Amino acid sequence: MSPSAWPWATAPVPLSLLCARVSTPLVLWANVVASGNFGTHNASSDKCGTQKYQRGATLSAVDVTRRDQTLAMITTAEARIIELAAPRHGVFLRRDALAAGVSSSALARRIRSGWIVRRHRGVLEIPALRDNRTDHALAALSIEGAALSHRSAANLHRFTLPVPRRIEVVTTFSGASRSPFASVHRSRRLPSADLVVVDGLLATNPARTLCDLAGVLRPERLRHLVETQLVARSPSPDDLVTCFESWSGKGVAGSVAMRAVLESTLDDEPFAESKLELLTIERLAEYRILGARRQFRPPWYDGRRGIVDFAWPEAKVILEVDGRRFHTTSQSKDDDERRDLLAAEYGWIVIRVGWRTLTHRPTEFMQRLASIIAFRSVVAA
Repeated sequence: MSPSAWPWATAPVPLSLLCARVSTPLVLWANVVASGNFGTHNASSDKCGTQKYQRGATLSAVDVTRRDQTLAMITTAEARIIELAAPRHGVFLRRDALAAGVSSSALARRIRSGWIVRRHRGVLEIPALRDNRTDHALAALSIEGAALSHRSAANLHRFTLPVPRRIEVVTTFSGASRSPFASVHRSRRLPSADLVVVDGLLATNPARTLCDLAGVLRPERLRHLVETQLVARSPSPDDLVTCFESWSGKGVAGSVAMRAVLESTLDDEPFAESKLELLTIERLAEYRILGARRQFRPPWYDGRRGIVDFAWPEAKVILEVDGRRFHTTSQSKDDDERRDLLAAEYGWIVIRVGWRTLTHRPTEFMQRLASIIAFRSVVAA
């Protein structure tokens, strides 16, 4: 892989951090490579006497020569170590370095010199590459198979939650239960489908993050967060339901709370409106509820909006069928409330029904509907 194609090439390493800990050749090399473009840089003096490259100008002949000399002086071991560490904010695993061809003795020499610091068993760091995500990388790599989770993952995904005081990770019950860098949550299941790499860090994806948060947030806060994220399509409704079905179970913290939120916020299965209306007609006929008028235009119909699915004009009762799988936004609920309020101003009531009710518990619903229609018909007469 060429230097300019490396995933960290767009984030140059600050010279003020590098100068105190690494050799001059490595300082120059890291900054030139990190710039991602060897031909468009401007050199200026840094405090430690090296050259600092910035975007904006063409390298002079002297700078080109210095660059070539610097690249020639960098050892293969250093280059491989930086290629491993830079995407993970300066953190890498010893076994990865060995697999990349760096010898144990080469690592030992650089640890003795202070260029590399041993932070945990098998976890190493280049202090010169430390940034505001380094601690997150240490937390994720300190436990085999762990991933950033809960509020830490929410922070990565830009959820509307405060930054946690302590980094949180999740692992399976077969993983370690403690880490010096994070609070550890343990889960029965942590499939790869629930994980994603964000900014070089392994984390739970947005859907799994919401499910995990169900175990630590208050119900009203969870509901607001779920609605907010569904509006942002992070995650999509389908992804959230799929993840929930895989994640939930007896004894899983937050399962009951998340199920309650989904049942109220995402309360119907996907069902074509035409099919749902046909099912409603079948149920009305089955329970002998007669006199319904389909696609009825109520008194407040303005020529464009206001047609309702079923109505009993004599009783001033409206039945709306909802084939949406989810009330994915608060706006959807607000629209329904406005329409219901408008109907109430004219003395009508609106009853709403979805696929789940019509298929799972039709008897109770249809009996109550018939009772309401009969009572209002008598009152109206």
